[in-house]
Amino acid sequence: MKKLALLLSTAALFAASPASALNNAMDGFTGYSVFSHPCPLCDAIVNFAVYQNTDGNWTDDSFFTNVSHNALSDTNGVWGSTVDSSAEYVYMYQPVNKDNNNPPDNSLIDFSVTMHANRLANVTSAGYFGGVFRNEIGLLVDANPHFDLDDIDLQVYVGDVPGDRTPNRANEGVFPGLDTTTTPIVAPTIAFSNLVSNLGAGFPPTPGITFLYGTLIPTDVSSTTVFYTSNQRPGYEWGETSSPGGSGALGDVPAPVPVPAGIILLGSAIAGAGLLRRRKNSLTAA
Repeated sequence: MKKLALLLSTAALFAASPASALNNAMDGFTGYSVFSHPCPLCDAIVNFAVYQNTDGNWTDDSFFTNVSHNALSDTNGVWGSTVDSSAEYVYMYQPVNKDNNNPPDNSLIDFSVTMHANRLANVTSAGYFGGVFRNEIGLLVDANPHFDLDDIDLQVYVGDVPGDRTPNRANEGVFPGLDTTTTPIVAPTIAFSNLVSNLGAGFPPTPGITFLYGTLIPTDVSSTTVFYTSNQRPGYEWGETSSPGGSGALGDVPAPVPVPAGIILLGSAIAGAGLLRRRKNSLTAA
């Protein structure tokens, strides 16, 4: 009974993952991580949000209407050259090159998100928006000065512990969405599926998506908000920001994750129990 109760509570957690009633930004998957280890020259703050599509076309929702949607096709062919407007989830990230560890600091060349291979195979599109996040009181989340999604002026930086599937801040609640900015921002030029690794931190090659910047992101400058789409629900995996020649700095961000085997079995058991109940009722009626 205890095991069943645990499975039921876990199933409720995975099944709920409710989007905000105001803007569909998912509870528990809106916040930021401070990337700082093991490369202090590659550090950054990565704001993130996962948006749940509930009406069949997320691109015309008010969250996104103030910015352009720019697709980047995978050079390895996993996804194509158009934005998947019907995908259930939109995974969004905005790396900001803030020096979290005191000078010196390097420019950033790429940002990567890792995930299981079968989840990477189900990514349906990727690209970037022509703007940045607005935080919960409507201020632009850009780099000068930099505010996170919770409207905290980040003066003290505590690096995230990568790999524990817990970011610095999550569940930031409602925020207005995306908007254009007059502050200089840098857009990626290529997005591709690949193996991401950081052997210096003990992270072996892992499937993932990399956004490569043809123009480097200098200190105190933000990336545009980048995205990819998927029909797989979110959890947390590790990501990486890198500088030319650097080993990369790590932190945890949302990414598609497999449904635990116990939840699949529980769902099958519940469905089976329902079928048996319907058969019993039909026999009784007969």
